[in-house]
Amino acid sequence: MNTHEKGLDLLEALEYIDPVVLDYDQWLAVGMGLKEAGYSASVWEDWSRRDGRRFHSGECQRKWNSFNGSTAEPVTGGTVLNTYRDQAQIAAHARDSVAALVSLGVVRGSSDMRINPTRSISRAEMAAILHRVLPL
Repeated sequence: MNTHEKGLDLLEALEYIDPVVLDYDQWLAVGMGLKEAGYSASVWEDWSRRDGRRFHSGECQRKWNSFNGSTAEPVTGGTVLNTYRDQAQIAAHARDSVAALVSLGVVRGSSDMRINPTRSISRAEMAAILHRVLPL
């Protein structure tokens, strides 16, 4: 069962990741993660279109067709987390949890592509997180 079937929503996470600031390998990893999670190539293409300078119509589909999941460690939805500039600051024991919460859209990065894993959160930020997960 892939992450899309489990209900993880990478679309929300992608709203906070600007393809303009990614290098080619990071951009490819996002595409591979989306495919592994069960999304369509059109999701990757629509997101990639935000980079008007490097976007080429049809390129995502061509790359998508070459992703066959044959690597020893497949790129997954959690790979999206690695696009945050400060992802290396996330404690090793918390990486899977943070990746899952980012994929679900519970935890969101900032507009400057940071997750700020060592910063305390405010009451307002906590309220926003709780609002995302609790049906009120």
